[in-house]
Amino acid sequence: MEQSPTLLGLPVEMFQRIAELTSKEELMCLRLVSRDCAAKVLKVYKEVLFSEQKVMLSTTSSIRNAIEVVDHPVFGGVVQKLVLVDDSLPDPSDIDFTSSTETGREESACARLLTATHRAQNSTWKQGESLRLLTLLLRKYSQGAKNSIIHLETISELEIEDGRELWSGNDVGSLEMVLRAVVASKARFGTLSMDKTVVDGICPVKSGRDDSRSQLCTEALRDNFKELDIVIEAYRCSHMHDVKRARHFYSSISHAKLRSVKIVGGPVPEHQPSAQEPAIAALMDQEFKSLEFLEFGRVGLQWHRLVPFLTRQRNLRELRFSDTWVYDTPETYYDVETACGFLSRACDIAKVTEEATVFD
Repeated sequence: MEQSPTLLGLPVEMFQRIAELTSKEELMCLRLVSRDCAAKVLKVYKEVLFSEQKVMLSTTSSIRNAIEVVDHPVFGGVVQKLVLVDDSLPDPSDIDFTSSTETGREESACARLLTATHRAQNSTWKQGESLRLLTLLLRKYSQGAKNSIIHLETISELEIEDGRELWSGNDVGSLEMVLRAVVASKARFGTLSMDKTVVDGICPVKSGRDDSRSQLCTEALRDNFKELDIVIEAYRCSHMHDVKRARHFYSSISHAKLRSVKIVGGPVPEHQPSAQEPAIAALMDQEFKSLEFLEFGRVGLQWHRLVPFLTRQRNLRELRFSDTWVYDTPETYYDVETACGFLSRACDIAKVTEEATVFD
């Protein structure tokens, strides 16, 4: 009996009727065919639905559901990518609830709802339940995945019960909680990647301090991941004595395989070299042997420091400038195409692209 290409689309009742009319000699063939089809369907089903598991960090039920999936004897081993989403709400004190289209009563109800939700989210972290569950999830995930990937994602907008859209918290607090769970799990993962569409990232100045919280961050990045694909923020720390802290952070993770980095310079008002100088100055001194992709976004860079820095990155294959200001540039390279072409040739970088970038 040949395998029918339409067998998978048959209703259960029709398949049962076919089995009833099949002779005993052919019944075994029918069973083998159906078993083979079921195995193929299950394989596709597992790969499509469970290869990437999304987890809402501020929702304990989401973490519990993910634990059940990664611990499942059939589906657990299929999960290759764990997407940890920061769904935390912003601090209610930072939100203006007034609106020309709403009454005072509606504004008050929305404020109470957001405040209660925000307190509930904070409570789960403070009580340690979310951290305990996340640690358990990461430990079980590391045991089943062959090429484990942990991806940190943020939500730009959240919708609460009345339909109102609010900006998510998206601060580094969730990153710190994830790294605490990573260290507590005592597991080693393949890749740590971060959402590159947001402003906030890892602050090298804050993470380079000599305290337990900063050491936890560098320890997790250095010891618990084989490769890093991260976002580093270069703003909000304008004191030059912070350069030492930033250098300490970079040197602490230099032994990790830093494959891809995006340097972000923060909101437009802080798009100034002075606000970014400590993080940028420390970066320009570094050599990352495994770095393949580098992007600068909303930062100011000095040409005479940039060129030697890029020359030291021997494995860099792609460089991207986005809304970047490169100052003290020789007049010969004021044209962006000319400047990008020079950097590609002089620094041996295969692909150099730009968007809304100025060389002057």
